[in-house]
Amino acid sequence: MPMHDTEVREPGERGRSFAKHVLVCLMEVAVPAGIQALNEENPFMKFGTSLAAFVVTMLTACATSAPPPPPATQPPAPEESRAPIAGGSAQANPVLPAALRKRLGESGARMADDADGALRMTLPGAIAFASGSRIVSQPARPILDRIAQALLDNPGWRVAVEGHTDSVGRELFNQELSRQRATSVMDYLIDQGLDAGKLESVGRGEHAPIADNATAKGRAANRRIEIIVTPAAD
Repeated sequence: MPMHDTEVREPGERGRSFAKHVLVCLMEVAVPAGIQALNEENPFMKFGTSLAAFVVTMLTACATSAPPPPPATQPPAPEESRAPIAGGSAQANPVLPAALRKRLGESGARMADDADGALRMTLPGAIAFASGSRIVSQPARPILDRIAQALLDNPGWRVAVEGHTDSVGRELFNQELSRQRATSVMDYLIDQGLDAGKLESVGRGEHAPIADNATAKGRAANRRIEIIVTPAAD
């Protein structure tokens, strides 16, 4: 059988095509009949003609009118921007007061910036302790006194004292020696009036060298006490 092109129509379009077809049939049949009835003055036919005219009018409206367009989709309303509530913003990270940094820099310890705004104060082991000793040396005490007084005059900090050794000797001995030396420095600072709840101490032994332990100069640099002053909200 021959193939015919078939046009796919939407349901509304098919309905309008059917209405047009019926309209054409009525125009071809009902209207001439109505005219003839009028000429013959037949009352029944006059009523039929009026009805046919009404049907023609309605079908014409159906055939020519298109369905109303779908309502336009409204875009979602943008979220209202809200002003930050006064006093509700997160507080800035605490920083060490400039006066404290200045005083610590004048203490006699070597000072360097550390992570998160902290300061790292370093006392060489040869100054802080006599060889093999766990007691704070006399040369180190004035330095620690100045550090303690600067902290007392400027609140807003926490302190960690770290002890370090070189790699000469047994590892366990070096670990314990570094812990005892760090504790001695922390206790000395507490004796100068610092709040014990803001201080801590830890021995790092030979595990955090800053120089080469293969040389005498490197080993001397690794034997040290470090005092890390970190900003904190009191």
